[in-house]
Amino acid sequence: VAAVQRTLTDVSYTGGLGGLLDLVSGRLGISWKYDDGGVVFYYLETRRFDIQPADAKYALKGSVTSGLSNATGTDNSSSGSGSTGGVSGAGGSTMSSTVEMGNDLYKDLKTTVESMLTPGTGRLSLNATTGTLMVTDVPDVVSRIGDYLDDENSTLSRQVILKVVTYTVN
Repeated sequence: VAAVQRTLTDVSYTGGLGGLLDLVSGRLGISWKYDDGGVVFYYLETRRFDIQPADAKYALKGSVTSGLSNATGTDNSSSGSGSTGGVSGAGGSTMSSTVEMGNDLYKDLKTTVESMLTPGTGRLSLNATTGTLMVTDVPDVVSRIGDYLDDENSTLSRQVILKVVTYTVN
């Protein structure tokens, strides 16, 4: 990576070191932090966020079948002739219905976070298996995404999901 050399002029500041570093890093479009006894300047930050509830992606399916079906006859295919004979049929009425409903929590969160990223700079990776989201962007954006995910975790952890399955066997 080639180093970018920038020169700052007209810097006049009175106050603490933190204020001077804020002024200089702001002009350069970077951030700074005090780490391990030194000052570190950086452009992008990567942070991991945990999504508290499990992915609420589900499908509820139900099926009902009623009616009469029968089959009688012989299968002569083992004798080498390959012929079959017999009678089969269905009577009455048959009905089948399927109902599906649900949502996709992780997809919704990912879409919202993607809209918050800096275009051309920010990126994210969602691991739906572990419920973690990795975000790389400028520190202000990463902080705003963190606030959003904290609020969502708080709201979603208060919700209760009930799943009721009823079976009737005759």
